[in-house]
Amino acid sequence: VQTGLYEQGGKDDIIASVDTQTVQRESMQTLCPEVWLNDEVINAYREILNHRNADLSSPIHIFSSFFMTKILDDGRGYNYDNVRGWHRKVPGGDLFNLDMILFPVNIGGFHWGLVVVYMKERRIMYYDSMHRSGQQYLETIKRYIEDAHLAVKRTALNNANEWKIVDCMGDTPAQENGYDCGVFICIFCDMISLDLPLVFSQEHLSRCREKIALAIMNGKYNT
Repeated sequence: VQTGLYEQGGKDDIIASVDTQTVQRESMQTLCPEVWLNDEVINAYREILNHRNADLSSPIHIFSSFFMTKILDDGRGYNYDNVRGWHRKVPGGDLFNLDMILFPVNIGGFHWGLVVVYMKERRIMYYDSMHRSGQQYLETIKRYIEDAHLAVKRTALNNANEWKIVDCMGDTPAQENGYDCGVFICIFCDMISLDLPLVFSQEHLSRCREKIALAIMNGKYNT
């Protein structure tokens, strides 16, 4: 881990890969203390979690952080066509056979949030370590679920008005600085996928950075 985080070399050198997701040295070093995580790290770790989650009894998928950017058309507004085929990337190729879907959200290149869809419960929740509102992202994903159902199943989503949208809750673990949000999102994805309570705090974050770095360097989840 120390080698990956602190070894000198070209910033564009690829020092880790998970499937088709590569991580450059400069990106890997965002896992050093007091640095904001970028998309490469978030997406490499979500690939690792998707591999681990493939062995779970409940089908789960974590989408790329670029999903939200694409569906909101780089800030221009909702555009389903930009992500029309993304549902094929989920286990089994059927979005509606999943129990849970997670969407990391890169908010303007300075903050991270997370939308989680609990398919069986018909509930969509937003998690944010700064306790900010994610109403825009909740509504976006609700609309995506409806549009995807119409496109894939050729019918409207049943009882769409019964879905519950839940903004960030006050008991969500909170960061105490301006740079750890991405680490929180990685741990949220990890624990929520395993149906574990979010019982951790800022004091655990240094260890969490090392855990994420080790997983990416090894290309697999560390128990």
